[in-house]
Amino acid sequence: MPATQKTAATQIAALRLDLPDPLPVALTVKQGTRIAGVSESTFWDAIRDGSVKSVKLRGRVLIPTLPFLRRFGIEPSPVVFETTAD
Repeated sequence: MPATQKTAATQIAALRLDLPDPLPVALTVKQGTRIAGVSESTFWDAIRDGSVKSVKLRGRVLIPTLPFLRRFGIEPSPVVFETTAD
């Protein structure tokens, strides 16, 4: 299946949750709050208490995408890249 084709479930989930396409390895706090549907202060509390796993990268807090989505029961379809012969 070409990388541009997606399952209907993934398209619906991305549309409803305003997920970036393609999914990045990590989300910003702002993206996480939109997906979770909570305020930024609630999201920061969840990061501090460990409910939301995060990674600090040179002072920037990022949320690993797959574990975050899986916590909400969302399992993104794998992306398949096909190479072409030159």
